[in-house]
Amino acid sequence: MRADIRVLSELQELDNVIQKLEMQKNTTPAGIIELREKTSKDENELQEIEKELDSLRKERRHRERELDEKIETLNKYRAQKNQVKTNEAYSALLNEIEGVENEKSEIEEGILTFMERVEELSGLVDGKKGDLVKNGEELAHMEEENRKRIEQLERELSRYVDQRNSKASRVDGGLLSRYEKVRKAKDGLAFVSVKGHTCQGCFMETPPQVVSELMKGEKIMTCERCSRLLYWEGE
Repeated sequence: MRADIRVLSELQELDNVIQKLEMQKNTTPAGIIELREKTSKDENELQEIEKELDSLRKERRHRERELDEKIETLNKYRAQKNQVKTNEAYSALLNEIEGVENEKSEIEEGILTFMERVEELSGLVDGKKGDLVKNGEELAHMEEENRKRIEQLERELSRYVDQRNSKASRVDGGLLSRYEKVRKAKDGLAFVSVKGHTCQGCFMETPPQVVSELMKGEKIMTCERCSRLLYWEGE
């Protein structure tokens, strides 16, 4: 039984290492996560800016058509000035011309505002696209480094798994079955020591009679609190 205790303890150590390596392998570095999130945010912002730009350009074209219509109307009214026969009609025509000129000025001011906003948004688009290119290159580099890291971890895992399988083959079948069952139920930690009368799995006090049996080194006992397999480590 002392040999089983030693082998099972070594098996637990290997399983701890394997679990840690698996966790590292399946954990994406924070830098990659942050850059992915930033890239996604920049892409969404770029889409919104481009959507606004498209809307502004359509509205500008609409305003420019209105401006053309106002200019055409003004040209028509001005051509009529020499054809008016009465002062009353002439004054009315001048009022019409003044009104159209005011409308034309408002449209021109609006078009100028659109142009300024389009220029501003175009600069933002260029900046966002530049950021996306730069961040894309950096992200590609980081993901390549992460791929290499995972490959290295997989090589280590393969080596430790081979050692683990070899070690497990030396454990009694019934004991190994108990160990595996508890390990799955207790997040990988199945075989723990009792130190200072305390279970090192749940850190609760172990009954004296259990400690007494463990000290003999002839049995592998079960913790009454956490159900983990116990062995004696001593004071």
